[in-house]
Amino acid sequence: MVGLLTTVNEVHSRVAMHAVRVELLEVQAKAVGLPLWKVSIPSPCSNAEYEAAMLAAIERAKAEGGKHRADLPPNVDPCGEKGEFHTFAYDGPMFRHPVPVQLGEIVKRDGFVFADLLHPIFD
Repeated sequence: MVGLLTTVNEVHSRVAMHAVRVELLEVQAKAVGLPLWKVSIPSPCSNAEYEAAMLAAIERAKAEGGKHRADLPPNVDPCGEKGEFHTFAYDGPMFRHPVPVQLGEIVKRDGFVFADLLHPIFD
């Protein structure tokens, strides 16, 4: 089972933390030819709520036949948190076609700064 998994902020309809618009995310998933699993989380979202939502998504994947090769140690965050930066891939060898994207305004919200990305079809 291969696909894209991400959390979506219920209030803003954007990828949680990345703030990528859901419409752009859906175009990206189609461009790489993979199913998209959106995990809805509230805003604000506690770590407990986030972990519960992700655990439910992992359990769903297992129930639908998803398999993995190894378990991660308990102290490792499977989502790579605690120090990474966020970006948006719009082209590459795995893409069927590039995703048209334009840089929008810089948004400051809840102590974070986002570069709003726009898809020409939706704006």
